[in-house]
Amino acid sequence: MGTSIAILLSRLDHWSVLSIGSAWSHAGEELVEIDVASAVKAFGWARVCYLQYQDAWNASNASRWDPDGQEEIDEIDSRLAKLDKCPKGPSACVPEWAQSILDGVLPTDIPESAMADPRLLHLAEIAKGLNPA
Repeated sequence: MGTSIAILLSRLDHWSVLSIGSAWSHAGEELVEIDVASAVKAFGWARVCYLQYQDAWNASNASRWDPDGQEEIDEIDSRLAKLDKCPKGPSACVPEWAQSILDGVLPTDIPESAMADPRLLHLAEIAKGLNPA
């Protein structure tokens, strides 16, 4: 069993959420080459992060020089719209630990080899960044 990624995100400051949103977006870019359905999930998590950032930005006295997150949200929406037209099927290319993260659960154990596959590097970095330990 693991920890809910949504819960972990809710505990982060807005800059951390923005950074993790960017990592999710990069993960989606990497995954689109091996599994469209997984890329859609990663872009979906990026959108969640960008919306959370935008909510925090709107609720604060943030500098109006800081981005409000809308550009990032629009970019993700565009990517998701394009991928919506692509066929999606199950893929054996995404290991169990990565699928768990994409499904919203931070696994308790991530193998050391996770950093070895460049297509999954951002997912491994997200896991390390969210690890509460």
